[in-house]
Amino acid sequence: MRRVRNFGRNVAFVPDAHYRPGSVAEVLECLRRHGGAKVRCIGAGHSWSRILATDGVLLDLGALDGVAIESGSLARVGAGCTLKRLLNVLGRDGLTLPSLGAITKQTIAGAVSTGTHGSGSHSLSHFVEELRVAHAAGGEEIIAGGAGLAAARCGLGALGVILDLAVRVVPRYRVEERFENIERLGDVLRDKAAWPLQQFALVPWSWRYLVWRRRRTLARGSRIGAWLARLYLAVFNDVLLHWLLKHVLLRLSDARMRAFYGMLGRWMRWSPPRIDDSVRVLTLRHDLFRHVEMELFVPGSRIEEAAGALREIVELAGGTRKQCSDALRRSLAAAGLEEEVADLRGTWTQHYPLFFRRVLADDALVSMAADGERAGDDWYSISFFTYRQVEVRFARFARTVARCILLLYRGRLHWGKYFPVTMAEAALSYPRFDEFKRIAEAYDPARAFWSENL
Repeated sequence: MRRVRNFGRNVAFVPDAHYRPGSVAEVLECLRRHGGAKVRCIGAGHSWSRILATDGVLLDLGALDGVAIESGSLARVGAGCTLKRLLNVLGRDGLTLPSLGAITKQTIAGAVSTGTHGSGSHSLSHFVEELRVAHAAGGEEIIAGGAGLAAARCGLGALGVILDLAVRVVPRYRVEERFENIERLGDVLRDKAAWPLQQFALVPWSWRYLVWRRRRTLARGSRIGAWLARLYLAVFNDVLLHWLLKHVLLRLSDARMRAFYGMLGRWMRWSPPRIDDSVRVLTLRHDLFRHVEMELFVPGSRIEEAAGALREIVELAGGTRKQCSDALRRSLAAAGLEEEVADLRGTWTQHYPLFFRRVLADDALVSMAADGERAGDDWYSISFFTYRQVEVRFARFARTVARCILLLYRGRLHWGKYFPVTMAEAALSYPRFDEFKRIAEAYDPARAFWSENL
């Protein structure tokens, strides 16, 4: 049987059976043929967790990619439809999705099942109104409300094989974007009401914030200016800068790498202002260069405290700090993490900016933005990228950072990204995880779709 590997090449497995059904009827036949077997589904493979891995049956649903606009506010989409194809179809009718992740390679089922999100809105899961799923015995069921829908909106593949789903859509809109280089996080967050779609990056070793201020606008802007901005960003940001980071920066010594980032944080002061279609502004081409990403979620009320702690831990791991501050050491000691963090000293130099995005609270049981510390609390995601192969140093660094965020700030890990803790450890961050598990077992008593591979 063929070996299956994900985009990041950090997950590989050999399923006992691998199918690409061409229709719903063929999906149901596969399930009947393998009744009782463990079943997982694969989309674009753009996940870094082991959530897609199985030694049982693997279904590639890429052929189920139909799109039907059922009304001006709802579209019916096949599970294997990529976000890129969906956006193209919607765009022809003047529509788009209400939330956009950074890339459009993912399939719709994979994106909603793991809580894919952008910045300044809810996750895509929040906007799912109905799902049609197939059971292990080969039957079908519609999930369209109540606790079942709240579980299935970010279902981790645990309630059955998603065949298609109904998702809310909105009229196409334009986004205004301006770039700023800011020293303090408080100044970044102060303008979030005026620029609700903004995202920002913390440049390590200069510790400055690169901020892309963004908001919806009715203004049209210059078409030529928008086209030139697309060209500049595609060539300089998507290709040249990332090629430099991956193929030149990693060849430098750690000291020279830190010096480069210190210069980058001070030097990068300009990016073209623009007004353009939301898809053009809100999506990137992170898929052009192979990488691995871990993404952490922190309640909005604790983001400044968490960002400060992460800076200290990154400095400690990079060897530029001897020990954490007294305040952080007390917190680490109370959580039983002080020695684990201290052991990171000099073991890992972070070689990519940390990206921050704000996610509004979701109506789902176990999406990363569900049920914050306060009703309606927003969340901030923090992404750690690496261009290096996942090995002992990064795995150790990532696990310690993840445990600090989970235990100190009631944080969470993105289900579809690099996942260095167990399902049991991750579940402690979700007040309604046991409810989710009971609902999943009600839809799938044989636990054919349940997986703790993360």
